[in-house]
Amino acid sequence: MRLQLDSMRLLPLLLAVCTILGDVIDSHAQVRRLPLDRGWKLDGPRLTEPIPATVPGAVHEDLRRRGIITDPYINDNYLRQDWIDSAAWTYTLDLHIPQDWEGSDRVELVFQGLDTYAEIWLDGVKVLEADNMFRPWRIPIPQTAIGRSVPVRVIFKPAILEGAKRAKAYGFTFPADSDGYSGKPSVFTRKAPYQFGWDFAPPMPGCGIWMPVYLEAWRSVRLEDPWLQTVAIRDGKAELALHARVWSIRGGQAVLGWQMDGASGEATMHLVEGANDIRIPMEIEAPLLWWPSGAGAPHRYDVSLNVGCEGGRDTIAFRAGIRTIALDRSPDSLGTAFTFVVNGKPLFMRGANWVPVDMFPGRVSDERYRQLLGMASDAGMNMLRIWGGGIYERELFYELADSLGMLVWQDFMFAGTMYPGDTGFLLSVNEEATFQVRRLRRHPSLALWGGNNEIAVAWKNWGWQGTYGYGPEEADTLERAYRLLFKDLLPSVVNREMPGAAWLESSPVSNWGRREDLDHGNNHFWGAWHGEMHLDSLGTRVPRFASEYGMPSYPTWESVQECIEGDNLRMESAPVTLRQRSYKGNGLLFRYFEMEGLPRPNSLREFVERTHQVQEMALERAIRAHLADRPRCMGTLLWQFNEPWPGCSWAIIDHYGRPKPAYGVVRSLYRNGTR
Repeated sequence: MRLQLDSMRLLPLLLAVCTILGDVIDSHAQVRRLPLDRGWKLDGPRLTEPIPATVPGAVHEDLRRRGIITDPYINDNYLRQDWIDSAAWTYTLDLHIPQDWEGSDRVELVFQGLDTYAEIWLDGVKVLEADNMFRPWRIPIPQTAIGRSVPVRVIFKPAILEGAKRAKAYGFTFPADSDGYSGKPSVFTRKAPYQFGWDFAPPMPGCGIWMPVYLEAWRSVRLEDPWLQTVAIRDGKAELALHARVWSIRGGQAVLGWQMDGASGEATMHLVEGANDIRIPMEIEAPLLWWPSGAGAPHRYDVSLNVGCEGGRDTIAFRAGIRTIALDRSPDSLGTAFTFVVNGKPLFMRGANWVPVDMFPGRVSDERYRQLLGMASDAGMNMLRIWGGGIYERELFYELADSLGMLVWQDFMFAGTMYPGDTGFLLSVNEEATFQVRRLRRHPSLALWGGNNEIAVAWKNWGWQGTYGYGPEEADTLERAYRLLFKDLLPSVVNREMPGAAWLESSPVSNWGRREDLDHGNNHFWGAWHGEMHLDSLGTRVPRFASEYGMPSYPTWESVQECIEGDNLRMESAPVTLRQRSYKGNGLLFRYFEMEGLPRPNSLREFVERTHQVQEMALERAIRAHLADRPRCMGTLLWQFNEPWPGCSWAIIDHYGRPKPAYGVVRSLYRNGTR
């Protein structure tokens, strides 16, 4: 491999190559981090004294561990735990800043994620108010605090009340059908929508420090957001651009160095005080490309960047893949295509929709992610869509996807409702989106940014205007906010931070009600289940790209026995009924049993097993038809792969990690479908 620095195309900031980098690295300390995952206490109602808190974590989990509440997933326990969601909760920590950090130019307390409305108090002074679950928060530590203990308090205010306060400013109700709380607080709160309730998840908004916390100290310079962009692959060469942001305390002359797979380069540059975005063009001959599973090896390169100047230095390392990804949506003789093209090759997508792993995502173990991503890969999948009603996943998810050759369709976290368009809301979303695109763009698995889940088709087809009685002025307000958010703000962030990335304003492009719509773009086909059509419709109504379809079922019988205890193991019990969250109810499942000629179940266990049979039948008919219709149909993403709690859902892996029978059918069809 020969790697060249294209000196003719360097940014003006990059000057002549110099030879002093080794001296800079040897003589200055690196950015230092101190994890703050121990020593936290939690206080709130029904506690006689503060209890130990797990960080990252969630209030519900800390209360369960101390025996204050029972497991909310067992029986119908969560119904008696709504007091948690309407209360304020306080985390405290005695923070000790190391004495040897005294020479640092900047010391900061960094919260990677706070869920959601929170006041942060440092040494008795309120220093921050957070209101977005999906972005980090950085708090400067004064030099006078170094070397001593400083009390930290994080006070969480209830999202259902804070969101409702914001709703009052609009004077009309937003169409968040899944949100049963007064004022529809999920609409106004930058928090995972599914936590307010969905058709596969109960309402458990919760709160807590759900992402890592750490102290960070640095001198003079700090690196962040590295990204190796593949500009083009042609004539046996890869044109690349190495991006990063350099933070500088005082500005001035600096030396930037990079290493990649044995090759290296360095250059001088002039930094301004604050943020400096750098871009280094380069070229690789005979590159080893990153490919999705089934199309080739997901090769990655080891890349490192370092910057040094008078007073400090920093180094950052990451793994990068060289690949191009495009989404072909061009008109053709059949309608409108929807085809992912990787490294110039059109590929058929085999996969599923991914939802959060737990109602309280901060408590999910790394092992759980490894298990689930491994099962997706073993099933022959090459794409997972991270659904817009959940969360932007943690870094481990994307690292696993990179290594497995699993493409990621990444929605922004907007689903199933219109949203406000006021300045404060849009500013918060801009911070969130900018952070997430910068964080995730370096992953070769990232294939697409999606603006939202089902909002465009809902506004046109679901009758919200009549249901909610919107007049012309209210409809205009909602439509204007939609344009500002999904036609202006989010695509501009993607274009600015990740130029060339595939973008989809709203999924699906076409609605499922008319046959002719199936010829255009991607489709969420819900004729079977929501439309109460026969399962055969899954095999006869094939879209150009099937990005949602499925049939619900209960968890495996072993899991049902784990979450429903004793006398409640019967069809009519409250815990069984509560696990069916769909407005269609268990009655529709019985109708599908009848349509498919299955005998009526005589026990809960038989009922559970019948739901598995119908789910198997539905997915088999759909996937066989999608595979058979290639290349007209170029993708099949079943709804859904996993579930956040043990309930009736469309998942093929239940909450406890047990595969339902449909998983085996999907695995067989997907693995054979690669040939």
